[in-house]
Amino acid sequence: MIKKSFLVLMILSIMLLCVPAQAEEIALEMTSSSGFSFDLYFELFPDAFPLQKESGLRGYAELLKSIHIRGTVYIADGEGSFEDKSIEIEGAVIPVSRPEAGISFRLAGLPSHLVLFSPVLGENGLFFNNLALTEFALKTYSRFRVFRPWFVSFVPYCIRTAFAGVLSAWEQNAPSVSGSAELSPEELSPLTDALSALPEEDIRLRTWFSCLSVGSEYQGLLDQELSAIPDYLRNLFGENGSVHVENTENTTVWRSETDRILFQSETNRDQFGFSTNLPATESGFVPRMLYVSETDSRMPGRKINLQIGYTRESGADPLSLLDLRALITLPQRWLLENSFTAEITQNGVLLPQADWNAELKCEESGAFLLSVRDASASGQPVLLNVTGSILPAEKKPIPVYTVAWAVQYMNFFSVGDSNLYEFVGSTVRPLLQNILPFAAELPAAAYQEFLDDLTDSGIFRLLLGE
Repeated sequence: MIKKSFLVLMILSIMLLCVPAQAEEIALEMTSSSGFSFDLYFELFPDAFPLQKESGLRGYAELLKSIHIRGTVYIADGEGSFEDKSIEIEGAVIPVSRPEAGISFRLAGLPSHLVLFSPVLGENGLFFNNLALTEFALKTYSRFRVFRPWFVSFVPYCIRTAFAGVLSAWEQNAPSVSGSAELSPEELSPLTDALSALPEEDIRLRTWFSCLSVGSEYQGLLDQELSAIPDYLRNLFGENGSVHVENTENTTVWRSETDRILFQSETNRDQFGFSTNLPATESGFVPRMLYVSETDSRMPGRKINLQIGYTRESGADPLSLLDLRALITLPQRWLLENSFTAEITQNGVLLPQADWNAELKCEESGAFLLSVRDASASGQPVLLNVTGSILPAEKKPIPVYTVAWAVQYMNFFSVGDSNLYEFVGSTVRPLLQNILPFAAELPAAAYQEFLDDLTDSGIFRLLLGE
């Protein structure tokens, strides 16, 4: 997966051939910003991967080892959500052997709407609409079969966009309860009907689940479970009778008539969390979710416990479609002090199995280390190391970017058959001329792996106009 993910990034670089018309100037206000500078080096360990993947990773390991990325991240000051703040990243991808051959870039905009600038693109910019990432991932998989795009479903913007309809249906239709109350099936009917319609009518939600499951032999089973949601909800909130809701200052609990706790949440100064205890579906699968974010008494930060499951444990055919668990400790001040740790396991058949430990340390001196290990193997071998430095940067004024400013540039996620060949044919030569000094410093071993993957996926023939 690391190999294919990196391949996609390389493919995106090549497909920057898609040069848009130069955008008009839009006047933007300025605001102050704070940030940090970084200088990062990468080391991939092919021997730590399964044998069938090891040989294919050696070229990419050489490539990662031969470059480093240096730059500065600026984030607008002020109150408010990070999603609404302007950001700028000024950086360069630099060959270790000859730094002057590096390729500089600038990424600017809002977290959901970013524009990439680079000398490779001349005076033009390339717009990335991150809210459409799942659609783009599915389109790429459908065309090239380069990688299964399941991991895109876990990008925060993809989750927010996919489940916006679920949240809206809940906010508009869930009965308002103060204190305690019994909710009859009739009172819950608007909520049941609204949620039941989403798997069929909400294209964003359907795309998210497709991105999660496409390419898996269990995709059809997941589709069957999604189509059964209306009957499941009607049974849960209708035929089984009323639901008892208890609200206190810090807690909310939903109980069935049989006193089963269906949902509970708790919020206080040190903790926010919720969990579900839903009954099994008609096919025997039990939906399960737990999320707890709390202050960790051992460090000035927070600890997060996340569990998502969809498992059939009883019957003649036990099966876990999804069994994802993550235990994460977050520092109080991201990247500039303290440490970060994560333990992630995934044992369901819908996604690739994983048992990874990740540890990030960033010392006051600026020294940085991110290490990812295979927790399932003897000795927990290191899969990937990222080392270098991260230090506070001087304040700098940056523009207050807007969506209107970003969308004037060519939308990379909208590139299709109608315009791809035109852009490729008109810009291959200048792009290669710009990249050649950089590429000449990279190991030849990586080129063979890269060209093999381009050929196998059909991208190479596309670039040649065949």
